[in-house]
Amino acid sequence: MTFRELTAEEKQKLESAPVLISLLVSGADPEMNEKEKKEALHFSHIKTFTADPLLREFYRDVEKGFEERTAELDRELPKERKEREEEIKKRLASIEPILEKLGKTYTILMHQSLNSYYEHVSKAHRTVVESFLVPIYIKGFSD
Repeated sequence: MTFRELTAEEKQKLESAPVLISLLVSGADPEMNEKEKKEALHFSHIKTFTADPLLREFYRDVEKGFEERTAELDRELPKERKEREEEIKKRLASIEPILEKLGKTYTILMHQSLNSYYEHVSKAHRTVVESFLVPIYIKGFSD
């Protein structure tokens, strides 16, 4: 089965994964700040060119509605941190059966790509927090 052959509902669930990861990373904040949103959008755009060819169609679709989907999910999710994280993790877990339909190679590539996405967005989030808490450069802390 290919990404194109998924149902509209399955595509929507799968396409929400990068958005959910972005919202999970911003976890301490009930809403993503503008820098985090910009960085997540930028990285989703980059993925349309740099992702494995098997995932490029997925990332092109993700990019099309990224900002709107982020706002929509941000409104839907609980605002309390623990409840929000639990709901995001539950939704992320719900994509596994969809990935299984797409085969082992696609699943492995998607896991690697989403982990890379998580690391990138986490780094952007840490940079914002560090800049607020420690507005000066400290070797080893600010690296």
